[in-house]
Amino acid sequence: MDVTSVKRAGFLILGLICAYFLANTVSVAFLSTLRLSGAVMSVGGFLIFAIIFLLILRGLEKISGMVFFAFDLK
Repeated sequence: MDVTSVKRAGFLILGLICAYFLANTVSVAFLSTLRLSGAVMSVGGFLIFAIIFLLILRGLEKISGMVFFAFDLK
């Protein structure tokens, strides 16, 4: 295993962890200001978390030049 693949793996793991905690914090902070019922809050929280999580990962891809999920590559 060469150094480049170790750096890529480390960046992938750290990027996913940071994106998870940041998206969780932002979505909880946003939902705490709204007064929603339990079911609506669960669905809304999941959707907001997923959108923020993917946006953070997309930003990290743009900054680093690495690709987390290669769905759009041919």
